[in-house]
Amino acid sequence: MQMAALVVAVLALTGVALVHVAWGVGSPWPFGNGEDLARNVVGDTSHMPPPWMSLVVAGLMFVAALLLPAAADVIGAPVSDRLVNIGAYGVVAVLGVRGIGGLAMSFYLYFAKGDRTPFVRNDIRFFSPLVTVLAVLSYLGSFT
Repeated sequence: MQMAALVVAVLALTGVALVHVAWGVGSPWPFGNGEDLARNVVGDTSHMPPPWMSLVVAGLMFVAALLLPAAADVIGAPVSDRLVNIGAYGVVAVLGVRGIGGLAMSFYLYFAKGDRTPFVRNDIRFFSPLVTVLAVLSYLGSFT
């Protein structure tokens, strides 16, 4: 169970990192153009974060994908076990806050404010639930 959770978490984080690399180099994938990407992923077509931000997120996701197996003692790390564990717990915490907090915020926007934009709908249906599951898998794969 632990190894399966770890593998799924690492693959998911790596996949998210690769998508952010694609966005960072200008690809609108999986959408047809930058406007659709912004509408569905950011929620606002007037601006997309600068490419360097997508690349920073990609780098952080790659680091997270390495911290989890290091915390599970599957791979070695060039830093202390304590630092690896702090980093891996940080990954779990950030994913958990994004998942649960994002869902709460999107529910508020959807039901209280009537915001029916594609981003809010996608966040309720896909983004926040998947990030929450990823937080749980990251914890199970690294610390159980």
